[in-house]
Parts: sequence; structure tokens; C-alpha cells
Amino acid sequence: MRSLFDRFTAWLVHHPVLMGVILLGFTIAAIQGYRNPQRARQFLMRNAPAESQLQQQGQKAGEANRRAARNVEAVDLTRGDAILVIDSKRFFTREGAKALQQIVDRLEDCDYVSNVLWMDRVPILNVFGLPEPLFPRGEASAQRYAAVKEKALRNPLVIGQLLSTNGESTLMVIRFDWLHVRSDEECTNGIREIADQVAKQYPGLDFQFKVTGAVPIYVSAIRSQQSNVLKYQI
Repeated sequence: MRSLFDRFTAWLVHHPVLMGVILLGFTIAAIQGYRNPQRARQFLMRNAPAESQLQQQGQKAGEANRRAARNVEAVDLTRGDAILVIDSKRFFTREGAKALQQIVDRLEDCDYVSNVLWMDRVPILNVFGLPEPLFPRGEASAQRYAAVKEKALRNPLVIGQLLSTNGESTLMVIRFDWLHVRSDEECTNGIREIADQVAKQYPGLDFQFKVTGAVPIYVSAIRSQQSNVLKYQI
């Protein structure tokens, strides 16, 4: 085995130009695969069995659909840096709706908050194909808000996603503008403090707040690790 390896190494030493050509070929192939992976896949799957050809047809159809819908912004309920969890039995009241909208406005006034997704911004299309907010604008009766609650509980993008099945817990999915984030507190306690300030303006509401999500969980894990580092070392 060693003599074979030695002969191969000697062959490489005595044929530097050929080895340079081979390395150049591998490099060009790697660059082409990186820049256009679909063409490389098609080249490798040219003689593939029928099952692979069916997969290719499905991929082509999927790409065509994506190209056709390139001007449509998908609603992704999982893309969020932090989540504000609100518990209350009075979301679907005049004061509750105002408080929720004011919380969103106050959050988005912060330069480090990019946008907030909540149940009023889930796309709901009417018979004319126009976007329609979930909550009514302006003054509305208690019966109107009861109808809004029933509408929310029937919407598959709201129920079980941004609103609990009993209608007593809702989520606000927050995305940060990282260029303006100055501290970990803004991404955790800062969100809750803003919500608490708004809730104090509506003493009749029973809003309770919790903050979770990818960023708060990561910050909590780092703080726990730093506070227990001596314990871990011992």
C-alpha cells in the first residue's frame, strides 16, 4: 500500500502541468455548480430512471409556480425574532381592540422594531378581492365585536396561529431592525415595558404579558450560562 502511495505521489510531482489542468477543471466545475446548481443537477440526472424524471418535472412545476407568484409576499407566521404573548378575555371589545392597536403602534414607533404581525394584519379578502382588517375601524357595537370574534375563530390563519382556540390568548410576532438594536434589554424587557405602559391606560382590561421567541430564549440562555459559569467550573 505504501509503495502504491509513493508511486502516485511521485507521478504527481513529475506531472505538475497535468495536475494543474485537473485542479483547474475541478475548480471550474465547482464554480458552475455553485452558480447554477440546477444545471449541474440536470446534467447528473440526464440518465436517471423514470422516478427521478418525475421528481424533476415536479421541481420544474414548483419553480414555475414560484416565478408566477414572485410578486406575492408570503405570510410566514414562524418568522419572528420575538413574540409578545397577551392573555385576556377582553380582546374583542372596544377598549381591548384599541389597546392592542396602540401596543402595535408603540412597538413599531421604536426604531429597533421592523414590523409586528398580529391577527388584525392577517390577509382577509372580501368578495371584491380587497384586503380587509379583522377589527372594525372607528366606533363599533358589542354585537359587531362578537361577530369579529366568531370570524377570527373561523379563520385558519388566525385560530391556532395568532389566537388560541378559546380566544383568550393572542400572539404578536415581532421582527427587529438589527441596525438599531442597542441592548439585550430592548429585545426582552423593553417589549414588555411598552405593553405594560399601554395597558395602564386601560384599567378595566386584564391584559397579562409574556415575552418569548428565538431572541429572548437565546438571551436568557446566555445570561444563565454567564451567571452560572463559576458553578460550572467548580
